[in-house]
Amino acid sequence: MALDPQGSYVLQALLKVASKSEMEDMFTRYYESTLIPLSLHPIANYTVQSLIEHCPSSAVAQGICQKLFPLFEDLLAETATGVVISVINCARRFAVTSDISKILLQSFHIPEDQITFTFRCIMSLTTYDILMEKIEHSKKPTQSGKPRRDRFEGTLHGSLLAQGLFKLGEISLLEDGMCTLSEDHIVYLCNDKHASHAIQAFLSSLNIAGNVKHRFISTTLPVVDKLVTNPQGSHVFESLWDAADLELKSRLAQGLLMKEQVLKDNTYGAIIWKKCNLKSFKMGQKGWEASEKRKKRDLQEFRELINDENDSVSNLVVKKEKSTDCDSALIPLL
Repeated sequence: MALDPQGSYVLQALLKVASKSEMEDMFTRYYESTLIPLSLHPIANYTVQSLIEHCPSSAVAQGICQKLFPLFEDLLAETATGVVISVINCARRFAVTSDISKILLQSFHIPEDQITFTFRCIMSLTTYDILMEKIEHSKKPTQSGKPRRDRFEGTLHGSLLAQGLFKLGEISLLEDGMCTLSEDHIVYLCNDKHASHAIQAFLSSLNIAGNVKHRFISTTLPVVDKLVTNPQGSHVFESLWDAADLELKSRLAQGLLMKEQVLKDNTYGAIIWKKCNLKSFKMGQKGWEASEKRKKRDLQEFRELINDENDSVSNLVVKKEKSTDCDSALIPLL
């Protein structure tokens, strides 16, 4: 049933509403012995993701992680990125003892003294050896004698894996690689339709410290004018702006002010000009700073309000689940 597109949807829906005891029974009876082949299947892996996301207990989480951690390389080769992210999230949620960093390094064949290349390996979804071959090839001149460019390669599934890691706050392996990128690579990443989403996930993650984000933002300062006039790059710049402190915003604004006419003549640039209140910045920095502080304060108050609402909803859901577990009966599977 999990191998069929329609059957897979039914199973995913069932896993969402099953109680804790039902989930444990289904895992033992149906999924424990078939977890590996289902995880590698192009359709069934979505059912596995749903199973992991709704994992009912630490015991089940231990069983899932024990089976799938050694399979990360194979899962990534089959582009089952969602399964990898789900397993990492499950391990964190249930405090399963594991070294995620070590597992990822092994999956991409990255030596421990070369972790700077982890970000590039993940984004391109290639092993360290293959990446090194491509970098060495880029150092050789073309037939005409001109130097080649070391182009950054970003893939859809590599971007999805990076997004998942950033949302979970798994940054230790990726920070140095991101913050030592060349200007060419930064422009490529921020303007690429796939890679740009990974950068936005990094900048908007609530689980990544502000000083790490500020370190990356500092590396983008020389090239921000090449981002704001691009459809994808302008969205990344908005994320840069939202994650920056007042000092970095001032430096970003100064860089854009030098390209005032270029921004005003471009659709995306004009939006950035208005969003960042650069007209006020041009007229006087003190008034602009007061405006930015006021915006930050209002945003903080709004986030606190949303968090309070979410906490209230979560408490209601927990109470409902506890009462449901006491009264539920096993849902039969056909």
